[in-house]
Amino acid sequence: MAMPRVVQVGDLNGDGWPDIVVGAYGDGSIHWFPNLGNGSFAPAKRLVWSTGAITTLQLVDLNNDGALDILYGNWYLGEVIWLENQGPQADGELLMGSILISDQADQVMSVHFGDLDNDGLLDVLSASEADHKVAWYRNLDSNNFGAQIVLSDQAWGATSVLAADLDRDGDLDVVSAHAQSNTIVWHINDGGAIFAPPLTVTTIAKDVCALAAGYVSSDSSPEVISLSPTDGAVSIYRAFLWGFIDSLTFPLEVDLKLKALSLSLALKLSQTLSLKLSLSNSLPIHFLSLTLVFIPKLKGMESGAEERGQGRGRLGWWGGRGVGLRVWMGFVLVCCANHGLEASDLEDVVSLAASETGLHVNSTGAMYLTPALGYSVLVNDRAVGPALNEWRRILSFKPGLLWDLPERRVIASLSGATSIEVADLDQDGHLDVVISSQGDNMMGLAWCRNQGGGLFSAPLRLGNFARVSALTTADLNLDGWVDVVVSTSNPGTIHWLLNRGNGTFAPTQSLSADSMGPVSLAAADLNGDGRPEVISCSPTDNRVRWHYNLVGGGFDSAAVITDSAASVRAVRAGDLNGDGRIDVVYANSGDGTISWALNSLASAPGSSVRFDGPFVVSKWHDGLSDIDLMDVNRDNKLDVLSASANDNEVSWHANLGPGTFVPESLVTTSSALGVSAVLGVDMDGDGLPDMVSANRLQDTVAWYRNTIDGYYSEPIIVTAAARGVTGIRAADLDGDGDMDLLSASPRDGIVAWYPNTQWSRP
Repeated sequence: MAMPRVVQVGDLNGDGWPDIVVGAYGDGSIHWFPNLGNGSFAPAKRLVWSTGAITTLQLVDLNNDGALDILYGNWYLGEVIWLENQGPQADGELLMGSILISDQADQVMSVHFGDLDNDGLLDVLSASEADHKVAWYRNLDSNNFGAQIVLSDQAWGATSVLAADLDRDGDLDVVSAHAQSNTIVWHINDGGAIFAPPLTVTTIAKDVCALAAGYVSSDSSPEVISLSPTDGAVSIYRAFLWGFIDSLTFPLEVDLKLKALSLSLALKLSQTLSLKLSLSNSLPIHFLSLTLVFIPKLKGMESGAEERGQGRGRLGWWGGRGVGLRVWMGFVLVCCANHGLEASDLEDVVSLAASETGLHVNSTGAMYLTPALGYSVLVNDRAVGPALNEWRRILSFKPGLLWDLPERRVIASLSGATSIEVADLDQDGHLDVVISSQGDNMMGLAWCRNQGGGLFSAPLRLGNFARVSALTTADLNLDGWVDVVVSTSNPGTIHWLLNRGNGTFAPTQSLSADSMGPVSLAAADLNGDGRPEVISCSPTDNRVRWHYNLVGGGFDSAAVITDSAASVRAVRAGDLNGDGRIDVVYANSGDGTISWALNSLASAPGSSVRFDGPFVVSKWHDGLSDIDLMDVNRDNKLDVLSASANDNEVSWHANLGPGTFVPESLVTTSSALGVSAVLGVDMDGDGLPDMVSANRLQDTVAWYRNTIDGYYSEPIIVTAAARGVTGIRAADLDGDGDMDLLSASPRDGIVAWYPNTQWSRP
């Protein structure tokens, strides 16, 4: 073959081994190298003899017969051709039928495919440089394609085309690259292959020659990747929220190396940038590397800790015989050398250019900077700022790349421990832990005193309970001490434990004996008199109830909010419609519906409450197990979080106001097996509400980092040792200013906490 131009990999003969297919520009031939297994290939078999030049080739099953066909473009003849794979013959040769799709693509440079009209058949796309056309061809079935449909005849020097759903509306859009105008253009598919006027993605992709699309840095926003041979740059263009696009460019020179230079969905950036650097004083350096590490805050890196050598974290050292460059709230560049470097030497190695960014060198020779918008870092006069920015974005969505499992510290071991609450029961300034258990008849309810610094006492028994089914805490009598409320499944009774102060409790009082086995409790002031009422839900009779907190202590008999909550599993309280009154939200596992009841209190505080509804938040969940309330997108409206055990989903439902909701925004469907609990909390202190889930069938607690107002990262595993975990909470247990996590797991009876040492911010 003469001048091989394009190569693809795929199993053409159906033997389970991926073969190699090569298209040649010099003689217009296509060759097939059958894979014999074990890394050996048969001699090339020529599939195409033609006059012309093969510039583009794809392997795709165009007729849905289960066999990979070959779609290619002949530059010289201006043809788009389909080689139909009719299967291997007895002699091992492939029987290929040639079908001309079009001869109207003058100097075709690229072909691609995708179901543009959503009819279940793969259509074909082409980009041709001589006639400046981007076009597509409708798949009519029966091995026929329609006439050329031109999307643009002003694609100057069109070199590449692809199909991808950039706006996430379910319709494949078209993206094309035009080398003569250095542009990349987005053709938005409005449905049924009706395309809006093209949008320009960029005009500075110099001589752009290739495109790819995929999820490079996140699982929520697709990106377009381009290659420009003239300046050797790989650029990533991200579709921001239904149409806005930004770009980041990586020069393929000595200051940036890609782990794999491949325009595919597997494009990844290396964590290490290896450089050859020289210093002005000719100090010999045998090894020097730059490493990017995402550490928003390291324990021990508070003011002055670096000078004391007390910094700890993934790096394990600061200063000493190496030098460090720390970017607060972002990235760390670490220069490791076998010779100590002075501060003056650093100026020859790493320089910083920014109008409002300060550069500081401490006594160890370590440099620290506080980034500002527009900052750049130069290494040997080459900018690495774009790489820093892209790593910020990649690790924002994939923080688990540089994540270490936190330490698991056992608080207590109680057989069948199911749920936990956190409150300062003795008012010593340390948050204590209340634990409920369904397996320990002697210790069905207990609390562990926080003795400071995250050290806990042995469990202290509360009351005489067996098989506690639900737990919450609140100051019910407004005496300044947090009380405890529990329910038992047999009999179905709700109990109130009055906190007398200093962690001592009065004898148990029965709050309600008509609740039919409550499984979830909440406390909130429903009637505006300043005293919290108790809300319960019972799947046995499908009822959600509230219990009026009487003046002078005690509770009135239960009032029913709804009696149609099918197998209700969880209840929460919050002001969903912004009217200043507390509404009630509940999750029904029986019909997969999340509902809410509107608090219609219209008279003076302290009067009776009427609830209207139910109103639907979301439907079609399978096995709803838990809900929570949190303002995910920071629009001052409470959104609803949900966990569904049977379909392994963690979701959130945006409150559009007043009290109307987006049905569902998925956070994960693959990493929350048997999810039993969900929690909303800002774990990293960046002001964005994160989510945490307890995944019972995986024995894991996972954290999903909110990257920008409801776009969540991949799960970060906090623990994989919480057997059958059902309870989670977040609180600052060690008093260091950041949120730690707790878990209760009934299969091993362990209540544990996980110090937050990696992800809080300065």
